[in-house]
Amino acid sequence: MRRRLALVSTLLVVSVSAQTAPPAVVLSAEGKVHADVRAFPGGPVGEAPGVLLRRARIEVTAEVDNRYRLVLEPDFGEGEVELKDGYVEADLGRTLAARVGQFKTPAGYESLRSSSDLRFAERALPTALSPRRDLGAMLAWETPRAEVQVGVFNGVADGGSADGDDGSTTLDGAARVFGYPVGSEATGVRLGLGLAVVAGTERGTDEASALDDYETPGGRAVFAYAPGVRADGARLRVLPQATLNVGRLHVLGEWALARHRLDAPDGPAVLAHRAWQAAASVVLVGIARGDGRPIPQRSVTKGGPGAVEVSARVHGLTLDRDAGPLAPTASARRATAVGVAVHWSPVAQARLGLTAERTVFEPFGVAGAPEPETFVTLRAQLDL
Repeated sequence: MRRRLALVSTLLVVSVSAQTAPPAVVLSAEGKVHADVRAFPGGPVGEAPGVLLRRARIEVTAEVDNRYRLVLEPDFGEGEVELKDGYVEADLGRTLAARVGQFKTPAGYESLRSSSDLRFAERALPTALSPRRDLGAMLAWETPRAEVQVGVFNGVADGGSADGDDGSTTLDGAARVFGYPVGSEATGVRLGLGLAVVAGTERGTDEASALDDYETPGGRAVFAYAPGVRADGARLRVLPQATLNVGRLHVLGEWALARHRLDAPDGPAVLAHRAWQAAASVVLVGIARGDGRPIPQRSVTKGGPGAVEVSARVHGLTLDRDAGPLAPTASARRATAVGVAVHWSPVAQARLGLTAERTVFEPFGVAGAPEPETFVTLRAQLDL
């Protein structure tokens, strides 16, 4: 029997709920628009350079009796229409909630962070190994000092999101724990530590391999599996993560392991890929908000300077040494990137950012290394 968690289950949850009295329904809407000017000076390009409407999203929430929520978030960016989030959620207590539908898998730290609060134009390389949005069911427990999420999901490829019915008949289990053992927001010093694990099985086909390419933040392929290679068995992702907030300083560290059993024309293989990042941001002007983007203490409209933040990071991705024969000759075994960024928020809802990133590659064996990539992005974003 197929064990699929389809989005239709969300509608069923709503349709079978009954109320003895007319419920109090509150409708709300939020939106975001992120527009980029992208360039790849002096080298090969990833995504097409030029102007890109990176995101254009509307999030509509219907809340019933301050306890049940229906959330829909379509995205009209990059010339496509795509449902990012679509789920129902019910509060089971003051700290416990249940969610069913399509939403982010509780995995990588930066993957879970809102795109409106990113310190760089794109997420770092550990997100390439983390499952993104998926169809599933989850329980979430959250207090000011700790949070736990446990759920089952249809399962997606590394760095992938749900895309209709991919033919899978298996489920992935996901669990994430994150807590703040030291400090608090009131003291201005706060250390966060966490671990996420996503495990399951997947068996691809010649038409749907259940595998995906690994790309740089600029969209250039680091590694791609050759035709005839497909998932065939257990897969495991382990993602330890940590943050540190000290006054105006925010530090993020991530590490990711993705272990897969594959079937290839020359026989089965078990590969383990790894990625990591270390990033730091400093708020020069404005009010620091930890994981969130800073906001102005005095906006430009009130004669102030707005908010200014500068950031730097180094991150990398290393493919299993045995992956070389399973990829085209143009694939790299290792990618290492260094990036810097500066953001200015004239008002709380608007933000201008400039990101520059340099990625270098190392080949498998003695083959020549791919040319380095330089990726520069100027972004204007509006979040309402």
